[in-house]
Amino acid sequence: MSFPSFLSYYEDFKQVLKIDQPKVSQINRSKIEGFSLEYLLNLLIVLGQDINVRIKHNSKPA
Repeated sequence: MSFPSFLSYYEDFKQVLKIDQPKVSQINRSKIEGFSLEYLLNLLIVLGQDINVRIKHNSKPA
């Protein structure tokens, strides 16, 4: 990816997600410990992703 398109990538995500560049950077580097699950799921929804949560009974006790 060339430098100008790299900058455009961040600008596109900032505009679509309505978040600042440091947050885009953190998420891009998988540094998500400061973000709530709800916040991250909402970002995925804004990006047009379907979210399915499946909870399955574990037959082996923890």
